[in-house]
Amino acid sequence: MTSIALTRRMGLGEERNTGDTMSCKNEFHEALLSKFLETEKWTVNPLHYACEHESLHIAMEMGKRNPQLATIANEDGNIAMHLVSANGDVKMVEFLEDLHPGSCLVEKKSSMIPLQIAVVKGHSDVIQKLIFLCPESLEKLTSKQETVLHLALKNSQSDAFQVLVEEAKKLNQGHLLEKKDDVGNTVLQIATIKRLTLIVELLTIESSSSSSQIEMQVISEQANSPDTDSQEISLIHQNSPDNPTQYTRVLNRDLNQQPVETKHVLLVVLVMIAAATFTVTCNLPDALVKEIYPSVH
Repeated sequence: MTSIALTRRMGLGEERNTGDTMSCKNEFHEALLSKFLETEKWTVNPLHYACEHESLHIAMEMGKRNPQLATIANEDGNIAMHLVSANGDVKMVEFLEDLHPGSCLVEKKSSMIPLQIAVVKGHSDVIQKLIFLCPESLEKLTSKQETVLHLALKNSQSDAFQVLVEEAKKLNQGHLLEKKDDVGNTVLQIATIKRLTLIVELLTIESSSSSSQIEMQVISEQANSPDTDSQEISLIHQNSPDNPTQYTRVLNRDLNQQPVETKHVLLVVLVMIAAATFTVTCNLPDALVKEIYPSVH
């Protein structure tokens, strides 16, 4: 529901565009508070309206008089905490959790909790605050068995992903990096397929697995993938352990045929594979060296 529709249903006049916007906004919020104090029944939760307009003062006054407003959901199953998490309002998040402890774990109709909503929107400050207030929310899965790390990558929120990795490290939740969603995807696989080079690099550093374990994880996940880039990674590995010459031939062919973005991701994974398969200082394939150090050749 839009703010205008909410305003009409609350029985308030619409806020007008004037030269004195701040004064008009303050008057509007005071009118909302007066309407709240005069009315015993509302067609729309007034706390939701205060949250949508980022009026912490009004929300606090309403919460003081009627704390139960924080527990009342709208037609979409959103309580106030869901709304402010989507809006990225850190102060309001802190206030609402204090007003109604446990709000951080309440699911809306789509089964998403506030942290998951904030991740999809990419609100890094809210993500940190929600995890601080409710650390267990970091481990909650969606109906598709997605971690918040999956959600960040699937919604192209790389900054949020890096914040989540740091928070997971603080809470000793590194195992979340290896969780699979309902179709068997780990965050490493998603990052590889989406060609998120920096994220792949981050994952190779942060993973609790050894280089060879990471290598096997990548390969086992990519071997049967319909995605062309994934098949290339698998093909390169399959030809490398017992036959370095074959490895070099495949690598030369594949790097030459790939677009720039794919080359970058392949190179990150290939360096990791090479570290486990070759003596890096002596036996890196020429094709790989040329890609990493083009000025040398």
